[in-house]
Amino acid sequence: MGKFIARRHREDKELQERVLAEANRMYETKTPLSTAIDRLIELAGDNPRAFGVGGSSYRKMIQTPEGEAATRLMLGAEMKRTRGFTVPADSWWPGGN
Repeated sequence: MGKFIARRHREDKELQERVLAEANRMYETKTPLSTAIDRLIELAGDNPRAFGVGGSSYRKMIQTPEGEAATRLMLGAEMKRTRGFTVPADSWWPGGN
C-alpha cells in the first residue's frame, strides 16, 4: 500500500504562519478566548488548511507554554468552525473566556 503525502501550497503555508503569529500575539495580549477564536476563524476564511502547521520550527515552539496555548487556540478555532464546539479556557489561556 502506498504512502499518502499531502503537500502544502505556498498560499496555505503563508496563511498558516499568519494564523500562528496572530495566535501568539493574542496570547501575549491576553485576549479573551472567545474573541481570539473568532479572530482566527475570520483570518482563516474558508481555507480548510488554515489551522495546519508543522515543521521543525513548529515542533520547537510547542515545547513552550505560549506555543502550547497557541496550538490549543488554533485547535479550538478549528473545532468551532467545523463542528460548532466551544473550548473552555480553564487555566491554559491567560485572557479567560
